[in-house]
Amino acid sequence: GLVACPIYDQLYIKRCHKCQGFGHYAKECSKATCCGICASSSHETQNCPHKESSDIQSVYRCCNCANAGKTGEDINHPAFSNECQSYRAQQDKLKASLSYYSKN
Repeated sequence: GLVACPIYDQLYIKRCHKCQGFGHYAKECSKATCCGICASSSHETQNCPHKESSDIQSVYRCCNCANAGKTGEDINHPAFSNECQSYRAQQDKLKASLSYYSKN
């Protein structure tokens, strides 16, 4: 007989590893550097001095959410977090552009 299987979209959002912005990659980026861990402009994520910290969660700061005007707890996550509100907004934008995507 027939079997019903759930199907999920895998939505891929381009993210730059230099500025942490969406829609492009580092090799095409002309924006300023922003660390994906602490949002510092003085180093890239791979060179973050906090990377090996035992209390790394205390230094998390998202460039994208900070640039969007968010403050406090809304920016206390790394830029590469799946829980990032800016990332989720990009996903929602992509979903809205897909004609087959269910709003349910």
